[in-house]
Amino acid sequence: MLVDVDARHRFTRSGQVPRRPRVPAMPNDQFAIFAAATAAVTTAYVLGAMTLSLGAQIAREVVSSSNALVNGGTIALFAVASALATIPARRLTPRRVVLVGAAIAISSSGVPTMSVYLRSLILYTIAQAGSGMAHSLFLLTGRNACYDHRPA
Repeated sequence: MLVDVDARHRFTRSGQVPRRPRVPAMPNDQFAIFAAATAAVTTAYVLGAMTLSLGAQIAREVVSSSNALVNGGTIALFAVASALATIPARRLTPRRVVLVGAAIAISSSGVPTMSVYLRSLILYTIAQAGSGMAHSLFLLTGRNACYDHRPA
């Protein structure tokens, strides 16, 4: 505690009271938009982390692909699909983008399970592309919602 008091006096100019941190404040009309944007971005990160962390393991062990180039290509398809989905979605409203992203995420969530049961690398590749598109659409929604409704 003595070190903290000493540091506060050392870094303040003479005669000024040090600033105390305040609780972040947000206007009441912005809270719903912020909560929706936070949910969209959190969903994007969960989807991306789950898909990318389990991608190589699913391709290698479950789909029985021992070719590292093929496994890496399917994981790289996540990033390619992510970029390609973002380009046309920029013109849409955040509400429409999140609905399209949710539909793609829900439909592509069951495809890895089918690829496991059928041992199909093609179905797994489709799942990676769908997850990449949903990931980018959710991130785009969160960014656009916060950017479009920021206080002046």
